[in-house]
Amino acid sequence: MEYRDIRIGTRLELLRINAEGEPEGPVMTSRLETVREDGTLVVLAPMREMSYIALHPDDPLDVLFEAHGERCVLRATVLDRVVEENLRLFHLWPESEIVVIQRRDFYRLPHVMACEYRPMADPEMPQLQKAPWRRTLTRNIGGGGIGLLFEDKPEMGMNIEGKLEADGTIRFTGKVVRITPCQETAAYRYEAGIAFDAIANRDRERLIALIYEVQRNLLRKGWTGA
Repeated sequence: MEYRDIRIGTRLELLRINAEGEPEGPVMTSRLETVREDGTLVVLAPMREMSYIALHPDDPLDVLFEAHGERCVLRATVLDRVVEENLRLFHLWPESEIVVIQRRDFYRLPHVMACEYRPMADPEMPQLQKAPWRRTLTRNIGGGGIGLLFEDKPEMGMNIEGKLEADGTIRFTGKVVRITPCQETAAYRYEAGIAFDAIANRDRERLIALIYEVQRNLLRKGWTGA
């Protein structure tokens, strides 16, 4: 894929790169305005929680976006900031080729991490309103949901609330949409697919940033996404 194949108006997610060359910090949202003849990307000044974020010349960034049903990334460097027709813009110089890192619609990244969950409060079942948090592990994570391990078989359609820790607490509510026996571990007997019903944009961005960080590390080790 060439830089010019990115559609004008595409939503971009920007991540700063630290001194070790690793992406870090919160996801910043932007939009592609145009691609110049020399390949320079012209993007809107990034925002987070409705506030503009300052970037500086020579700042390295990872630029994530979706194109042709695939999730992609490229490394870029900030050139300068300009104002055109009352729009705050940045010029970014691509430093790498575009890399496909995941399919948009159905991809779940295999990843084990701690998670807490409990049945959602139900007005018709007050005994569940103060249910204690239960600790478990994820089997996979994705922008639209996660896979969780259960000691006892959950009910199909059961609503839960949960929380993960990744650059802050990620809170979500979801529903059990798939249940399969789990034979790899004696501690957990079932794996359930949880589809998110509600998750704050800030928390989804944290989850996406985590997914991306894990993928980058796996790609360095030769992972192909299969």
